[in-house]
Amino acid sequence: MALSPDGTRALIVSTGPRPRFVLTPTGPGEPHTLPLGRFDNIWAAWFLDEGHLVVDAEGGGRRSGSYLLDLPGGEPRPVTPEGIVSIRGSYGDGAVVGVAPDGTLARYPLQGGAPRPMPARVPPGQIPLRASRDGRFVFVGREPAGMPYRVDRLELATGRITPWKMLRPDDLTGATHVVALALTADGEAYAYTYGRYFQDLYLVEGLRP
Repeated sequence: MALSPDGTRALIVSTGPRPRFVLTPTGPGEPHTLPLGRFDNIWAAWFLDEGHLVVDAEGGGRRSGSYLLDLPGGEPRPVTPEGIVSIRGSYGDGAVVGVAPDGTLARYPLQGGAPRPMPARVPPGQIPLRASRDGRFVFVGREPAGMPYRVDRLELATGRITPWKMLRPDDLTGATHVVALALTADGEAYAYTYGRYFQDLYLVEGLRP
């Protein structure tokens, strides 16, 4: 689900009826199970820095929200209100950027306190993918994730939208939608998974009632 900034650790999710979230070294070392079993669902995670992990999750009596963990195994604590989740890579000035269901954005201090509203807003029909390394932009993608898949840049200071990429395989035959997309913070590299479906059509003659 996430790779540490220095590439030495990865957050791995085991499959099964009771999934485990394991902090696993990418080289020598011992894995460490994180205390995330309280959540019913975790759909995103990212490293704030080498010593902290942010997860977007729901459960434990709360609706969806973002939680901060002190690594290697501190208890998760909320950093956004219920219904608001953080944007991957958006940490800066002691706060993360959170997005509400209506697309409004605000900075939420990690140490608590009132959120700081932002002028930008995620347009309807788009979702935030990640923040840029310099903190000026958020990459946003279209929903539903059809083919080709359009990705724009949202300027946080002004709310201005500019086109970035149209993602598509060279051969569009049978390609229907993008399943997963990963971007680097500088926007210089990306990877995505897409669905491709083929069907055969048959003509049957001579049918009788």
